[in-house]
Amino acid sequence: MEQSAEEIVATSDSRAVRMAFDERNAGYFRMILMLFVALFFISLIVRLARMQWMHAVDDWAMVALDAVLIYLLAETRAGRAAKFVRHHLTAVR
Repeated sequence: MEQSAEEIVATSDSRAVRMAFDERNAGYFRMILMLFVALFFISLIVRLARMQWMHAVDDWAMVALDAVLIYLLAETRAGRAAKFVRHHLTAVR
């Protein structure tokens, strides 16, 4: 998050600490989402190999959901969906 010098000086100590924790939490959250994508993708491949089609649908849905969340959490996104996700995941504002 880019801020001007005036915004940084005007930021209270508690807000600065909260922003630092938010940035750290966002990084951890993205990392966990990427691990989930890998986990569910591997599970999807295994279930398709075993011909368990209905369980594969669940894994496919989780891969898609995690990928969408990673996409929407990017800093450059300004759409309604991205704003909604950032607003409702308070730890990653």
